[in-house]
Amino acid sequence: VVQAFCFRCRSCSSAHKRCSLQSGALFHFRRVIYHYITSLKIIFFINNTTKTPACQQRRAVCVARKRKNSRNPLVFIWFCGMIIIYTTDITESGVDMTEVVAALIWDSDKFMICQRPAHKARGLLWEFVGGKVEPGETKEQALIRECREELDVMLSVGDVFMEVVHEYPDITVHLTLFNANIAEGIPQKLEHNDIKWITPDEIPNYDFCPADEEILIEIRKNDSERDRGLRDV
Repeated sequence: VVQAFCFRCRSCSSAHKRCSLQSGALFHFRRVIYHYITSLKIIFFINNTTKTPACQQRRAVCVARKRKNSRNPLVFIWFCGMIIIYTTDITESGVDMTEVVAALIWDSDKFMICQRPAHKARGLLWEFVGGKVEPGETKEQALIRECREELDVMLSVGDVFMEVVHEYPDITVHLTLFNANIAEGIPQKLEHNDIKWITPDEIPNYDFCPADEEILIEIRKNDSERDRGLRDV
């Protein structure tokens, strides 16, 4: 923790070694924190094993100069600005998450799965019906729209069954799977290559999209618990 606040004084840079964490944006961010700390006259005793007496004297001069300017209100404004800049950089360089919704639709002891078209990413793999959430839509609205476009059915959306995050080579998705029922219509293959109704025991017979693997495990787990409960009765 102490090493995280090490800084490199310009007046004696040749005599100091940068700590192992001192690189890139993290190094500059620590400098921002250190400057603000010294501006508030908070003293941190930093363990620098490579200091010489000359370096200690120059370092004391540097800290004294910072203290001298600590009453300047521009210091606080500058600090806030730097925080905003670095926070923005971190956000922009982070993972771009795509919100995706899907429906777990049951018919007695079977649930619906759909096979993706061959020309799309992850072609011919099986999945739950659904798609991306468009700007201005709620997740429920997006799921109703997707089912109308892909299956030509009107969906009644229930509660959330499960949420997962999965990173593909081309996209990172936050998938929300809803329990749902078909309120009106018969599923049609408007976009998918095929549609099937399967039991949890038949899951191993199909190749699913990787993002669905955790969900399928949970479905099989719930089905096993239900079967045990029926046997106990």
